[in-house]
Amino acid sequence: MSSGADDDDDDVYPTGRIDNALSLKPMILSITLRFNDVLDASRLHAALCTLLSTGDWRRLGGRLRKPLASSPSQTLEVHVPRAFTASRPPVAFSHEDLFDTPVAQHPLGKDLPDVDGTATATAGLFHPGEHFRDFAAAPAFPDTIDGFVDRDVPVVSLRVTNFQDATLVAVGVPHLLFDAMALGELLRAWSLVLAGRQDEVPRVVGARSDILYDAADPARRQPGEEPWVLRDVYLVGFSFLLFVVRFLWGVLTERTIEGRVVFMPKQVLAKLRASALADIADGPSATASWVSEGDVLFAWVSRVVSLGQGRWPRPLNGINAVNLRGRLPETTAPSGAGGAVYAGNFVTSSFLPVSVAEARGPLGLVAAKYRAALTAQMTPQQALWTLRASRTAVDKGQDASVVCGAPPTGELFSMTNWLKADIAGSAEFAPAVLLPAGREDGQGGGGNVSKKQKKHVPGRIVYVHAQLHAQSATIRNTLGVIGKDQDGNVWMQGFFPPRTWDVVRKELDELNEKYAE
Repeated sequence: MSSGADDDDDDVYPTGRIDNALSLKPMILSITLRFNDVLDASRLHAALCTLLSTGDWRRLGGRLRKPLASSPSQTLEVHVPRAFTASRPPVAFSHEDLFDTPVAQHPLGKDLPDVDGTATATAGLFHPGEHFRDFAAAPAFPDTIDGFVDRDVPVVSLRVTNFQDATLVAVGVPHLLFDAMALGELLRAWSLVLAGRQDEVPRVVGARSDILYDAADPARRQPGEEPWVLRDVYLVGFSFLLFVVRFLWGVLTERTIEGRVVFMPKQVLAKLRASALADIADGPSATASWVSEGDVLFAWVSRVVSLGQGRWPRPLNGINAVNLRGRLPETTAPSGAGGAVYAGNFVTSSFLPVSVAEARGPLGLVAAKYRAALTAQMTPQQALWTLRASRTAVDKGQDASVVCGAPPTGELFSMTNWLKADIAGSAEFAPAVLLPAGREDGQGGGGNVSKKQKKHVPGRIVYVHAQLHAQSATIRNTLGVIGKDQDGNVWMQGFFPPRTWDVVRKELDELNEKYAE
């Protein structure tokens, strides 16, 4: 293993034992933010370096290492230089200067969604984040966990691509260290440093402990605890074997999985949610009278997956990632300016079985059913039960994913919803703007300015996508709700077989016909 000369003196942070036993461990994740302003790459880099030199934000300036052979733990560690240097920086920074090239004339940039034109006036599909690997990180940035462990490379990448009329800012990090909420906190803290408000940067808590694993310690169980609501659908033994066989059969017989970015305008999603609420009001006695945008999108995913099965549909088993911040006594530190944040992985999953009739019926009824399931499954006691299942699996040397099924052979689909991370609202990069959108010089005057440009807020994103640096055949039937742009439009990314994408296109066309303005 190649290592830095000062490894022996590094400050060592742990990674979570549950995280090390989840399917997310191998994932290297990048998120790319598009600004229609020209931004100062050096200023962005300097501010991020300052942040990652502050307190326990330093954990994100480290390097991944395997523990010593003598260590009883096999979880990876984060080794942080005591002092960052040019040879051991906190960030893997790269910058591509294309100031003379409009983004629409670049061979790869032209494939980005036309966020100033008519292409995003209606719901639609675009190239996936994986199509834009050149914008996500420098070519030398690792695409696998092994690439980090075997080299002395910072865990955080920053790549800035400047065009004549736009800037792409991409941040990459192993998913082992970071979830969507942590990304939002990073962007907020980075923005504060950029604005000269470093004294307002919240401190990071829990960086030196394994909070979720410790919370699930069996020794902490109390007498009289309520039973686990997922106990009867949690797959173990023969039922888990049935699930694995059916899932692997699907992987082997349907090898082609395609990624796409899904765009849903603000007004389309708002009207889709209003329609779902009307379904609830008009339907049978509902288990929930209010549903969020995320609940509606979860129901929509169940619909397209079911319709994609064609004439021989199976019932569905849906899972959704859930943020644990604030749901447990151990994760209740205040968040935000002047407070404290958890800049790591604090995620578990919720579960909902969906019958064929439900998936193909009124959207609002599935959304309400999911809202009720989430409420029941994510009380402090119930969330703790789910964590205990993960810890038990870890202690047995097994995958920590809590897989549920009713039935075990149902089709699995999943969603992860980043809307609460508020990616668009978190990145406030106005202090780094060199040339605002629609201006031909740095003076901010003259020229014809469109209505769209007058509405534009300098230093705020107009488009966002995420990407996995190494794709797995097991990632399928999943939708990631990545975030909203400054106009409130939603950007998502899905991985589905072609038959399901055919359904998605048809569904989006119908939504545009009914709801687009």
